[in-house]
Amino acid sequence: QFLYTLIPAIIVAVPVAYFGMSAWLDGFEYRVNVNFWTVVAAVFLVVLVSAATISYQSLRAALRNPVESLKYE
Repeated sequence: QFLYTLIPAIIVAVPVAYFGMSAWLDGFEYRVNVNFWTVVAAVFLVVLVSAATISYQSLRAALRNPVESLKYE
């Protein structure tokens, strides 16, 4: 379900990052190309980190004692 918010962000961020990095790297004397696999690896890393973060927070909330949460409210 978290992918529903992550996919539009990736769709917007990938072209912006690709063209931004290509324009920035054009200014260097030794040209480095941004290839397709670099972008795929970055997207995979973003999905992996977000899944790990959401899983950790969900597990932490599930294992917490609900009495302690209600005590402060």
